Amino acid sequence: MCFKITNQSEEDPLLVGFPSNGFVGTFSISYLIYHLKMKQIGEIEIPRLPPTLFVDEGEILSPIRAYSKNNIFVIISDIPFNQNLIEEFALVVHEFCKKYAIKKIVIVSRMETINQNNNGPKIYGLVTHTILKSYFTTIKFLNF
Repeated sequence: MCFKITNQSEEDPLLVGFPSNGFVGTFSISYLIYHLKMKQIGEIEIPRLPPTLFVDEGEILSPIRAYSKNNIFVIISDIPFNQNLIEEFALVVHEFCKKYAIKKIVIVSRMETINQNNNGPKIYGLVTHTILKSYFTTIKFLNF
């Protein structure tokens, strides 16, 4: 399979990953950090999170960290969020984007909710670029 980029953006992207079913967000962001040899540029604190630390190669790490390299930014969380904490996380990510003038965010994780509808799960997406909007329409994402 071959992809052709027809309209490349000059905007710096932010990719966000946190643990959810399948750990796709965590694994993909971790892969980018190590493969691109990204440098940690900060830690993100959310006061209502339980006190937690992680150790990687003998180094103590905050559970939510920000990395950057070549105008690509990533935020990775090693702890999952519930519905009560995700709003605080979103506000902190928004502040991060304002600080670094980031206008394009790709969230590689999903948020679980209790499905009260027996018709099966629905997938929602929100995009800011027309190229992405046409793509999400073709794969039947519902708009918020």
